[in-house]
Amino acid sequence: MFVVCCLLLDDMLRFLRQGPYIILSLLVFVFELFYILKSKWTNDFWEHSAAVNELSRNLFHPSNPIINENIPHAFYSPYTFLVAVFSKITHLNSIVSLQCFALFNLVFFLLAFYLFCKSIFKVKHQAIATFGLLFVLFFWGLDPSMWSGFYHIMVLNYVLPYPSTFAISLSFLILSMVAAGQKQMVKPAQTVLLIFLNAIVFITHPMTAVFLYTAIVVMTFTFNNYSVKQCFVRSIIIVLPAILLTMLWPYYNIADLLHNSNPDFDIDSKTLYIGILQRFWPALFAIPGMVIFIKEKTINFLSLTMILMVLICWAGWLSGIYGVSRILSDIMILAQISLGCLLVFCIRDFKLWSKIFIGLTGIAFSVSVYVNGQNLIRTWHFNGTYVEDIRRYGFIRDCIADNDLVLSDEFSNWYIPSFGGKVIASRHPLYWVKDLEPRRNAVKVFFANESSDSARFAIINKYKPTYILIDHSRTQLADSTITTIVNKGKEIYKSDGMELIKVDTAVINSWLRKEINKLKPLK
Repeated sequence: MFVVCCLLLDDMLRFLRQGPYIILSLLVFVFELFYILKSKWTNDFWEHSAAVNELSRNLFHPSNPIINENIPHAFYSPYTFLVAVFSKITHLNSIVSLQCFALFNLVFFLLAFYLFCKSIFKVKHQAIATFGLLFVLFFWGLDPSMWSGFYHIMVLNYVLPYPSTFAISLSFLILSMVAAGQKQMVKPAQTVLLIFLNAIVFITHPMTAVFLYTAIVVMTFTFNNYSVKQCFVRSIIIVLPAILLTMLWPYYNIADLLHNSNPDFDIDSKTLYIGILQRFWPALFAIPGMVIFIKEKTINFLSLTMILMVLICWAGWLSGIYGVSRILSDIMILAQISLGCLLVFCIRDFKLWSKIFIGLTGIAFSVSVYVNGQNLIRTWHFNGTYVEDIRRYGFIRDCIADNDLVLSDEFSNWYIPSFGGKVIASRHPLYWVKDLEPRRNAVKVFFANESSDSARFAIINKYKPTYILIDHSRTQLADSTITTIVNKGKEIYKSDGMELIKVDTAVINSWLRKEINKLKPLK
């Protein structure tokens, strides 16, 4: 954090003196600040929050942040470590700490994006950065993906606290440093720093590292007049040591993470290959720039990087390694920057073909905004606040001890670990957990109306939860079932549709023995 801040301090002062880009950035900043303050966090946020919570309590020897097992977790990244240290120092909980880093990531992204454009474009870099950012935020096909790693205006407010946002921002900063290094001799200390930062990106978000390392190699070849051998050596010096350095990461084995595919992750990622043209068609507008400005080193760099990444993405589809589809967002960002560059060049030249291209781009941009109109309207809806989930589940911190196991429905399992408890299963992918499907099935059976008391108490006996949490807004258990569960334990909390019951293991075991004895044949 200190190193990054030192690197950015001088450029931040220059950044504040810019015109159009700073205006657009300020508008985005104010817009996103509303969402950060509203605390409308969903899905992956709660797993990241759980990871921060666990690390802030056990910085060097954390257990799994979700389930009650001593199993590594893939979200223990340098970014999560950084947020956890911040949480520990400030005594802020993991949710508030991630909100603070959402703000940090927003500023980091806007600044690093500008520095990247400035480093590769000799002239009009401010205008190119402005158009590029505008296209990144708004110029998409129908229903762009609402995933981490994507940064359009309809999803940015959700992904700001995520490691992927930190990773892409750091990647832009690294690429700006690499571009500056092409013009002068790189000092050994700078090389070491680049290796270290490259390793951070790889561990934090491996798919962003695919983009970063591809861009570094292409940049070295396109920005220099060295021989192929020299270019290869220059790029490999800062890429290969970074990959080797990641093997020293103490929280999990990075090679094991990449080697062992996760079925949940692959199934989810495969959906990104569906409807590619429908969602990413604006990228096609960057093609004229590849052809018309083929002699421009910067355009060659952007074009070759995109082509290589498209091939990597296609290889992921053919090989069944569907997680590679995540780089579609990075391909799109490069296309949008290229389009911004082409638009600036057209405005400057303003010949007949330039006028035609500007007109077509304007029409396409308007169509893009129109087809996503409903999503944009929902994004601009500021009324009310969205701290309901935090408020309803906040009581858990006061009622249970750290690491107590709570049996609850699949939706509540998202939230509980952020407040100190552990759960039986997660809806999201969990690497290295061999019995995840049986765990998920156990949760479903327990909260299914048709399940018997015997089945429910057998689940309690197997996983031995300390508490049972019933969210009446999400589960529809019969009153008689709830009464039975409460009678086998002690009600600790009941308010706002939430009911927390402390399990009495002795009572349940006694009940199970009686049920088993009933099934035994009489002698």
